[in-house]
Amino acid sequence: MLHDEGPGSRADGGTGEAARSPEDRRRGRRRRLPFGRGAILESAVSNHVVAVVDLSVGGAYLATRAVVFPGQSLSLKLLLGGGGEIKLPCEVVRVCPRREGPDSYPPGVAVRFVEVEATVRERLAVFVEEKRRQARS
Repeated sequence: MLHDEGPGSRADGGTGEAARSPEDRRRGRRRRLPFGRGAILESAVSNHVVAVVDLSVGGAYLATRAVVFPGQSLSLKLLLGGGGEIKLPCEVVRVCPRREGPDSYPPGVAVRFVEVEATVRERLAVFVEEKRRQARS
């Protein structure tokens, strides 16, 4: 799934979502990816193959059973179309050890991208927008 955030948008999308509860923010506007996307979650001690379930320029939800903790600093290596890849420094913001309901995400982690270089952020924004357009088609 993709958030409807555009390049350079604030984490709350300029909608005042910061004042809403975390549960409300997680239920924000989202679009399904037309296909699964794999990535590598890198820590100081190990790497894990993860499935990208939700993606925006601000962060991602990753299906994984990797043992990580809120506040932990990691990197996400995301494979783009055409053989390219980007490495995104990120911080774990939520760990979900199990599915909470029939429409909820699988077990995994939510990460926020931090200190992303402008050129990398632009490549991510283009990728997210391309996938959003594909999902609408």
